[in-house]
Amino acid sequence: MSRIQISDVSDELELVITAQQLREIREWTLQEDGIERFTYLYCEEVDGRLLTRTVDPVPADQCEVQEAHAVRPSLEVERERLGEAMEDGLVPIMVHSHPFSDVPSFSGLDDEIMEAYREWIGNLYPEIPLGFAVVGHEGIDTAVYVDPDDDRRVRLGVDVVGEWKLEQSLEMPDRETATAIDRDRYDRSIRALTADGQQSIAETRVAVVGLGGLGSMTAVQLARFGVEDFLFVDPDVVERSNLPRIYGATEADIDRHKVDVVGEHVVRANPDATVEAYRGRVQDVPEETLATCDVIIGAVDRLTARQYCNEFAVRYLRYYIDGGVAIETADNGSVTDERGLIQLVAPGVSGCLDCLGRNDPQQLQVEQSSEAEIEADLERGYIDEDVVAPEPAVTPLNGMAASSITRLFTKVVTGYAAPPDYLRLDGLNDELVAVSTHTSDDCLTCNADALLARGPFEFDDDLLVSEPSGSLDTEAISDHVADDNEISSHLIASEHRHSPSEPTGAQPAYPQLDVEAAPGAVSWGDGNGTVADATPGEELTGNASDGQPDVDGPSSAVANRAATERPAPAEAPDAGAGTSSLKEDSVAQPLDADRAADQAQTSGQEESGQSERSVPGFGRRLLRSKRGILGLALVFLCLLGVKWVRERS
Repeated sequence: MSRIQISDVSDELELVITAQQLREIREWTLQEDGIERFTYLYCEEVDGRLLTRTVDPVPADQCEVQEAHAVRPSLEVERERLGEAMEDGLVPIMVHSHPFSDVPSFSGLDDEIMEAYREWIGNLYPEIPLGFAVVGHEGIDTAVYVDPDDDRRVRLGVDVVGEWKLEQSLEMPDRETATAIDRDRYDRSIRALTADGQQSIAETRVAVVGLGGLGSMTAVQLARFGVEDFLFVDPDVVERSNLPRIYGATEADIDRHKVDVVGEHVVRANPDATVEAYRGRVQDVPEETLATCDVIIGAVDRLTARQYCNEFAVRYLRYYIDGGVAIETADNGSVTDERGLIQLVAPGVSGCLDCLGRNDPQQLQVEQSSEAEIEADLERGYIDEDVVAPEPAVTPLNGMAASSITRLFTKVVTGYAAPPDYLRLDGLNDELVAVSTHTSDDCLTCNADALLARGPFEFDDDLLVSEPSGSLDTEAISDHVADDNEISSHLIASEHRHSPSEPTGAQPAYPQLDVEAAPGAVSWGDGNGTVADATPGEELTGNASDGQPDVDGPSSAVANRAATERPAPAEAPDAGAGTSSLKEDSVAQPLDADRAADQAQTSGQEESGQSERSVPGFGRRLLRSKRGILGLALVFLCLLGVKWVRERS
């Protein structure tokens, strides 16, 4: 997409819109009759990103003026639609067309109208920005009053989710970039992807969820490719069976956290990289932190974590790349299937995991069951022994899937080619099949009326429960529960970071964990160190085994999961780390009876997580997004209610 690099683009706000929404705008405003047309956009503001929720066209009979060189809705329509949007806290963008222009700009009349809007609406809602856009055949121009009390107007940068799906390249404002790249280090990449492409890679913040075999390989490839800003999430520690697959892991790393081991390896591979590491579940990473990531890569085998990443990406209009591998064997030990599945979720543009029906009730049941429940189900024959047995895993298959994820990521970020929606890797027959997917109108996740561009979940305690007395402080209860769920992050970096103008020098020494560091903080020795700390979380998953139905052939329909493909239960938590230790790659570790006592310490947190899928529809999404706060608060309220009733009687 062609970009207009100008100095007057806002560095505070950016419009985020899907390719499908932009297509709807162009189809409505640029009709063959050459008449100007008008539409509203209603946006959720999240940390300076205006997430486009709704495109709301205004028909001719609701316009005060509509002709070849002018258009404006009636006053009644303006009051109704703008009032409703701004009462809901949404930022309105008023869009009209210049069908007589290829690359449009605002006219003198447009300037007068925008100033009139500012004086009128700015007085009523001074805290809400006010945006405008004009659409032409080959481009879009924008304007925004960041502070409606101020008559200074700047242009609004535009980020199009899935822009490769547009029929043509469009010129539109874009924020200026200042990230410098090491042209000597990335000389060969620049020759392929251009300096702009390499710069885009360096400026992209990437979350890698699951740092087992597949996740670690992907992270190292991205670091060597030039990604400099990472967020790692995984609660697990390295076990001996992980060593053949986790890049950078040695015998000395057994019982160390995967995010630390892989993080150290990443900053050795790319001294300019930094890693924000969370030893916990992705569900417990603060939403405002995860929302800063441009791309989320999931290399997890727990369906609850995978679905959370999928829904999070849809709510925040972020790209999600879901990857996994699986190997199936016959009774005689021969390999019958060896595959990798990689899906790109471009919210509102390509199908999400729920659009394709990528869920497995049996796996969800096992993930939500306690050790005792799983043992009971095994004895009763409700689940087979194979379900909780370790699954096969090999490094070459992980490597092929990791390379496919990295290539897909590169296409998304640099735009040098259109990325596939879905890849199926057949390891037995050495085939790689690309499949197109589409959003489903019935999807309860990425439908425009569901979670698309909704940002953080918000709910009113008063609408959920009734207080037994006027003295109950539900806000304090929520804060208390949130504190109990907090985990900390730490930063992994190298002091050998250098600017492109400096000599590269020697490679940094291998970072060593400073065991004398203060509790809650991690520092790294040998001059590679840094400071630590942040907030929330608990357990997560390892990575690689997809455990999902696959897409066969060129169809986007998902086949039923093979009976031999088995989900795996969670392992007991490692009490020393304060987080839950699960499986990695496609290996499902058997439950360890020796850890039963440790598991009891965190059973309350696990049970609150287990209940989240038992609530249907939108309610279960609220429970999961708030990390069980609602469930715990309700229990607390019930206890208070019983006490209150007894005192009254």
